[in-house]
Amino acid sequence: MEGGHTDEAFALWSGSGPARTRADGSPAVATIVFTSGTTTVPRGAELTLAAIESFAATGSKALPMGAGERSLMLLPLQHIFGISSTYLMLVNGVALGVCPDFRRIYDAVNRFRVDFAFLVPALADILAAKCEQHGVRRLKWVLVGGAPISPRTDSRLAALGIRVVTGYGLTETAALYSLAPLGERTRTGSAGRVSGLPEVETKVSESGELMVRGPNVMLRYHRAPEETARVLSPDGWFRTGDIGRIDSDGFVWITGRAKRTIVLSSGKKIAPEELEGRLLACHGIAEVVVTGESESRTVTAEIYAEIPESDVREAVATVNRELPIYKRIKRVVVRESPFPRTSSGKIRLPLAPPPPARQRPAHRHTLPLPPVPRGWWLALALLGIVALALVVIAVCFIVYLGAD
Repeated sequence: MEGGHTDEAFALWSGSGPARTRADGSPAVATIVFTSGTTTVPRGAELTLAAIESFAATGSKALPMGAGERSLMLLPLQHIFGISSTYLMLVNGVALGVCPDFRRIYDAVNRFRVDFAFLVPALADILAAKCEQHGVRRLKWVLVGGAPISPRTDSRLAALGIRVVTGYGLTETAALYSLAPLGERTRTGSAGRVSGLPEVETKVSESGELMVRGPNVMLRYHRAPEETARVLSPDGWFRTGDIGRIDSDGFVWITGRAKRTIVLSSGKKIAPEELEGRLLACHGIAEVVVTGESESRTVTAEIYAEIPESDVREAVATVNRELPIYKRIKRVVVRESPFPRTSSGKIRLPLAPPPPARQRPAHRHTLPLPPVPRGWWLALALLGIVALALVVIAVCFIVYLGAD
């Protein structure tokens, strides 16, 4: 590996450092890092030293850095992006400062004379807004990971002369799947190029799911064998749960999360991320979560914005005119406050409700009654009123005859 202090840093793991293997020769667990729980219950991924080193080896080639450069520890160290990026900077001899208050990120970047930074989108938004107001001094590039950066923030940083580098990874892969090389032109919308390490393999399954195998992949979920078997094949391939493609140059393009894909009763599929991206590009819309209901074919956009509700609905109407009919947003919910977020800064998505339980018919061979059209209910009500009126008239007539 290349880097200012790479050999010395890796040497820390020898001798009295954490063991690489267990007594039986199998890889030893170096750390257990829990997933952020964006759409599911958090799970503990058992990672090895080789997993974190894989991120450092890939990052050292894609992102040249070394002694004499400065950065900040801005990411929480209970999350894999913070762990892996901090280790990458340390093995390359980068001087690290600490920012104790994220709300003062701009002051910390300027006072410590930062050359580059690793950020999540929420921090990138704060930094872009501050730099627009007060200017930028030394900051040359930022790597944004953890979630896709919004096109608006990307454009704001680029206009300030700050290069935005993207990467993609998961807790289970030590934050490593792909990373955009700093020395190449920006591929807008891409999640970077797959790792160039020969021992890290990537592919796309027949269903379009991104998969990876190598030393960066976790050993297992902690005390969760069934969950492990769902994502990790016997031959070591990890299912990321993300749908995408890898082009001929090795760049990764993510189209959506498999668990979030909306499958309509017609069989058509919608990636919520596509609609969210279009809405986030609209002025004044800050946060969006798109969900869908299969049977009614209703696509809902829940939006937090900095503009009046009437303008939000107009923006949705504008986006809808550019979409096929089946993808159009039919229901809009405007929030009064931002979405709740996970500890890693991601929007906490609503968990899918359980499917309704089927009720058994009273008799096994009883045929279900056909549904009554809505228009018939009114007709039946009118008939009931007429029948009741006729009965009243008949009773009155009989009483009248009896009186005579």
